[in-house]
Amino acid sequence: MGWFKNKTSRSPERLTPHVVRFTGEQDGPAERDLKDRFVALLRGEPIVQRAYLACAEHGDVSGVHITLCLKCFPRTEDASLLPKLAGIFGSMFSSQEHLDIRFLEDIEERELRSVCVPFYESTPSA
Repeated sequence: MGWFKNKTSRSPERLTPHVVRFTGEQDGPAERDLKDRFVALLRGEPIVQRAYLACAEHGDVSGVHITLCLKCFPRTEDASLLPKLAGIFGSMFSSQEHLDIRFLEDIEERELRSVCVPFYESTPSA
């Protein structure tokens, strides 16, 4: 499932692209700052195992989208994370920018790992 930030209202909008092709990692100075802020949040979210900031195509003519990909345990989406993540993103970027958020299935994560490394991995609790 994909979650997309609505540009005008800043409220998450749920869309489900049927085809997602990961093309690489999104990285740069602003993205590293964003990742650091996401890590600070994700450390307090025990269901998130790994997080990636990837470039993805949705199988249409909309082009490449910056996508925050989350691998959760157990394989669930946590809608309570969305406003927190959107708040971090919105505090850093203009309302003209948007961030797609995708909760990964196992097969998607394997495909993603061939072109992108996680910027966050949870540490197993003792």
